Amino acid sequence: MHFKTSLFINKFILLLLIATLTGCGSKGGAFDSDFKPPVYPPPPDEAKFIYERTFTSSFNVKELTAMDRLKQFATGAAGVGTGLAKPYGVAVHKGKVFVSDTVQRLVLMFDIPNGDFKKIGAEGVGTLAKPIGLSIDHDRGILYVADNSAKRVVAYDMDGNYLRAIGG
Repeated sequence: MHFKTSLFINKFILLLLIATLTGCGSKGGAFDSDFKPPVYPPPPDEAKFIYERTFTSSFNVKELTAMDRLKQFATGAAGVGTGLAKPYGVAVHKGKVFVSDTVQRLVLMFDIPNGDFKKIGAEGVGTLAKPIGLSIDHDRGILYVADNSAKRVVAYDMDGNYLRAIGG
């Protein structure tokens, strides 16, 4: 009898673990079907700005892997994401949102279509000192970052790879 009880408990724990790893909970963020995002200027004028979403950390775009969920289940930790400290400039190109952060001294890339997140200008020859303004050459796919402290403009491709610097 003791063996059957132990086997039942083991199967229950295994099923609970599988349910946790497969993410049986809702993804969240679903809106009511009547939800209309805020726009500016309001109707009847043509909208020039439409609210899409809010970004606070890498968790806003990056999906949790099965290993991340297992770590959360085993340790109870909520996970560690890279958040925004002092965002300054914003630029968008084909679903990628670039945000300069003057405290972290880098540019954060939120790649919405690919569910990815990347830090740009954190190391190497393209290291940033105090990134402020951002601009994108949409024809060439180049991100330009005005680095205030270094007194230069640094160019990166759309994947965050350093291309060149002007000034400094």
